[in-house]
Amino acid sequence: MEVYNDLTLCAAEYWYSVGTVYGEDIRIQITEKEIVYASYFPWEGINNYDGDERDEIVVEHKPIEQAQWADIEKAVDAVLPVLGEGEEYIPVTRSNTGVPTMNDAMALAKEYEAKSRKKSVFQKLISDKIQILDGGDSSGFRLTWRDSGGTETTYSYRQPGDRRFYTLIAVMRETVHHVGREIVWYGEPEVDGVYVTVGKPFSGKDSDFSFCCKPNTSVEGKWRFYAYYGENKKPLSCITSVDEAIWKRISEKLTGLSVEKWKPGKYGSDKHITLYYSDGRSAHFTPDKRGLRELKAFFLDIVNELIRITT
Repeated sequence: MEVYNDLTLCAAEYWYSVGTVYGEDIRIQITEKEIVYASYFPWEGINNYDGDERDEIVVEHKPIEQAQWADIEKAVDAVLPVLGEGEEYIPVTRSNTGVPTMNDAMALAKEYEAKSRKKSVFQKLISDKIQILDGGDSSGFRLTWRDSGGTETTYSYRQPGDRRFYTLIAVMRETVHHVGREIVWYGEPEVDGVYVTVGKPFSGKDSDFSFCCKPNTSVEGKWRFYAYYGENKKPLSCITSVDEAIWKRISEKLTGLSVEKWKPGKYGSDKHITLYYSDGRSAHFTPDKRGLRELKAFFLDIVNELIRITT
């Protein structure tokens, strides 16, 4: 994103607190040079933990390798397009100069951890493994950027439901607690399916139709294709499987029509188009008249082609 072109990432912070389960909390605060503060439990990131340690682990001012910070930068760069605009974060505690510093944020983290430890004395009386705590889950994510003049500013961000964000958190977790996690580097999600509908597709009316093309999760390289439309007041349909070549044509058509720039729509409305993405998300749009005409003609051409092939 252009807004970050003249900025340098210099710190990242993430925390997650589970209000009902003991031992799931984690807090990570990393700069480009060190782990300023981190707290987690021994089993964090480990499947089938069978160790005897139950107490929380705290790490402070531990240097990190340049390669570790490079991975964090790489993961942040990948997730920037879906982070949106950050909200400037101003800690309650401030330094003598009045300028927020990472040490101020660390002080707040310590205060938070101290409260958690007071709770844990009572919690451990209940159970060694699972505790019932008061309060709900909470989490937060912040990045600190340095401008060309050396000024550092910390921003809080909404946590996106995107696989690239989960990669970033996995990298941060592995940096503070190395257990050999498999880090999956996801790329930008791609449109891999579409559904467009107008009116009542089974009515037989020429004006009513629906077309759908979505990946067949059971067969690699295949898409499920559905078409319901009308001709001379007679309802018609085409249900079949298509290959990547057909999907590529559909994808290119969607790109050519700039569907993702159409007005937002609502699923279930009388006229809408839904795009499906490779990360499991979907987005709904309202077609304009010209685009809708083109889509209908385009899909009918594909339907006729498919019918010729099968007859």
